[in-house]
Amino acid sequence: MARSHGVKVIDATETILAVHMSEAEVFSHGSQNLDASYNYKVIGKFDYNRGLTSRAELATAYDSVMNKVVLGRRKKNVPKTLQLFESLNL
Repeated sequence: MARSHGVKVIDATETILAVHMSEAEVFSHGSQNLDASYNYKVIGKFDYNRGLTSRAELATAYDSVMNKVVLGRRKKNVPKTLQLFESLNL
């Protein structure tokens, strides 16, 4: 959704660990909330595939030679497993 409004999106899943903790016996906390339909009411029908992190034009990666995280622009039409990008000099 952000990309369709011109917002730059960066996929940092390769360089940031995000942990989500939940109770083992509950698999759908969000759908049980009183406001579970909030996003649908605000956004309406939305193709969630367009919001996948793999669709972000920009991504971070760890450069083991330089020992740092770099930001790059993804190459288009390259599978995520082979994702190559040109490093951006910031």
